[in-house]
Amino acid sequence: MSVNKPKHWFYCPYGHIANFMYGLDKLVYLMMHYCKCEIGIDEYDPAYWAYMAFSLQRDDKPEKAEKYYKKALELDPDNAIYLINLGYVLSEQQKNEEAINYLRYAVSISPDFVEGWINLSSAYIDSGKIDDGLICCNKGLGLDPSNPLLWTNRGYAYSLKNKLNKAISDYKESIRLRPDNTDTMYHLASTYYAMKKYDKADKVYDDILALEPTHLNAIYWKSVIADLKK
Repeated sequence: MSVNKPKHWFYCPYGHIANFMYGLDKLVYLMMHYCKCEIGIDEYDPAYWAYMAFSLQRDDKPEKAEKYYKKALELDPDNAIYLINLGYVLSEQQKNEEAINYLRYAVSISPDFVEGWINLSSAYIDSGKIDDGLICCNKGLGLDPSNPLLWTNRGYAYSLKNKLNKAISDYKESIRLRPDNTDTMYHLASTYYAMKKYDKADKVYDDILALEPTHLNAIYWKSVIADLKK
């Protein structure tokens, strides 16, 4: 039997407008309605919970997304996508050890899934396990050498180990692959500054401000460098 579905705006799979208009509880309700009436799945299907988790993740609600990814994994415990996304939202909450456990399992069952290595490297680095983070970056780059996130993560790991020339090389490669990434550009400028290469740092801050004129950190550190040159 087909469902007669009204063409309301809230039949959006991510429900951003619904969340803005009605708040989180309404968003979850609308996602449940979408899953049941639009794509024909219910709470016995792991995708039902994953849809809601992903919507909440996209809406910057990691603590709620965590709850629903875990429900999805109760029904489909070996789903690498759910495991990787859960690891990501756990890392967003600084629950790095728990994130590492899920992400390690994800890459053990899907070692060719580069997103697993990206998120696992980040979780290791954020928890202070820099060498483990470097191993994950290298594994990921072996799969996808054109992934700018992996070059940035590896550069950041090198900077934490005070291998600044290696960090600069990796940051430059990441920026070559994604020239509009002001976060990586800021890391590069900060590394130049730490090496007292103020002219190079200043040039990168200019590049950041050309893309993002209100970047407060770039504005601040340009003023610091200006004072140093007086």
